[in-house]
Amino acid sequence: MSRLNFLEKYAVDARHYDSSTEIDKALRSPEWEYRASAAKSPLATHDHINKALKDHDLDVQYAATENPNLSHNHIQMALTHQEFSFRASVAKHPNATKSQITIALNDENPIVRRAATQNPNYEKYFK
Repeated sequence: MSRLNFLEKYAVDARHYDSSTEIDKALRSPEWEYRASAAKSPLATHDHINKALKDHDLDVQYAATENPNLSHNHIQMALTHQEFSFRASVAKHPNATKSQITIALNDENPIVRRAATQNPNYEKYFK
């Protein structure tokens, strides 16, 4: 198979599929690239995102933080991650609330604090 990800293969082949079932399959794949692609999908449900955020591969977890459907609960959970770069990633997510950005602004790591100032809602909440 070429480098097309699991979900794109089905779209290219114009096969009818249930996106939720296909994302479930991709999240169970041994290939981290498939899991990461599924984690980023705008068709991923909150349960899919939860699963991706708990994946053993940090690349899959990062991919989940890029999902446009990341919820406030997902962001809250991610802000407690031990990896500062992971916390920095979610600090910039547009779905972060004012209180979540404030948590990131008070993080022990300066990179996380800087990332919080790069959130697209920072100006709206703090200026």
